[in-house]
Amino acid sequence: MKKLLDEYLAQIAPLGKKIDAETGHLIALAMLTFKMGLFTDCIERCSELLGDGKVGGEGRGAELPRPVRKAVEIIRTRARDLMEGRVYSPDLPNFTPEEEGMLPIRIPPAAVDDPQRLSISNALVVLYAVALAASPDDAPALEEQERYVLQLYAPYRKLLEG
Repeated sequence: MKKLLDEYLAQIAPLGKKIDAETGHLIALAMLTFKMGLFTDCIERCSELLGDGKVGGEGRGAELPRPVRKAVEIIRTRARDLMEGRVYSPDLPNFTPEEEGMLPIRIPPAAVDDPQRLSISNALVVLYAVALAASPDDAPALEEQERYVLQLYAPYRKLLEG
């Protein structure tokens, strides 16, 4: 799994380097607060990234690459679900076929028992990888979460190793 993660980090790094450090820091905070169960903080970081409540536009959300924006939307929705005690929200966003080329765990959703879990796992790994590339100051805190990120791959090990 480590090899797959390292390959994905190398693949996504150019995309992450196009994101400014301040936005990268917010992405790191969104991922880390979600992982720590600080769902209110996670929702706030995600909403800030998406530009919710901004007058006259989408703020940073308009600048985020599509797969990153979708990952933020997925994590915000999942954090709300967990706060409200829902298993999965019926409005959990999905990655589009165009965005799937930038995902770390490339398995057709129909091939797994829980496609929502796959979307959430992919979203978390995308945020982790992009934040590592975009926010060098957050790298130590993110790198401490590598084991958690590798665990996100675990349910798909057999399908990934083919």
